[in-house]
Amino acid sequence: MMKNLLFLSYLVWCSSICSIAQTTKNAPDPVKWSFSYELVKDNTYRLIMEAQLVDDWYIYPQILPANTATPTFIAFDENSNVTVDSITTEIGELKEVFEKEYNVNIGKYYHTLRLETLAIVPHPNTTISGEIVYMSCSTVACIRPQPLKFQFLIK
Repeated sequence: MMKNLLFLSYLVWCSSICSIAQTTKNAPDPVKWSFSYELVKDNTYRLIMEAQLVDDWYIYPQILPANTATPTFIAFDENSNVTVDSITTEIGELKEVFEKEYNVNIGKYYHTLRLETLAIVPHPNTTISGEIVYMSCSTVACIRPQPLKFQFLIK
């Protein structure tokens, strides 16, 4: 009985994800990203990834309750010439909202989300690259675009 209930729950969850993907497959992304960096001291740089959202859209933070929405995730490519901090700071107006679908409070960033992390770059003309995975939603739909690739050329 328990296995049947779990399997049924899984099917419902899969169908909701598939319907989100189908309804938003060709929709324009309501999130525009910009990338910059600034020297903090010596060979330490602050990497800045900023999301600007269209009105009434939001993006999820990096940490969410299990089995809920897709959190924002940043992955840096391997580079033996760079040390990237494992902690990425979120800056923006985080609103906790009760999600009926998941029966839990979930944080959401509206308007802007600024992500910052530190990197030690001992040599000039070094490239730091990676990708961001995220999901943006409104009250009508959610969009989960392909991972967004980015590059910083530290001069």
